[in-house]
Amino acid sequence: MSAMETQLSPSLMLSTEHPSSHYRIPVLVRSDSGDAFGPADLLDVYHWGLQPAANVVCRLVKNKPDALVEARSFCSQWPDGPQP
Repeated sequence: MSAMETQLSPSLMLSTEHPSSHYRIPVLVRSDSGDAFGPADLLDVYHWGLQPAANVVCRLVKNKPDALVEARSFCSQWPDGPQP
């Protein structure tokens, strides 16, 4: 399986190319800072308030159905969290 970057919004992407990604499981990366987040990590984007990254991914993937496989892989790291 090759490295992957999937743009979810202008400022957020799922990536297996970031150093925080292991075993080809993507992390959520902020394009402006390069910060990486796992599904249970809290972040505040788009005035949605502080919430787990998995919530953000589930919300954004509704507009990008082609990113569903990557979103499921990302969220699977937190089995008790939200799943797309």
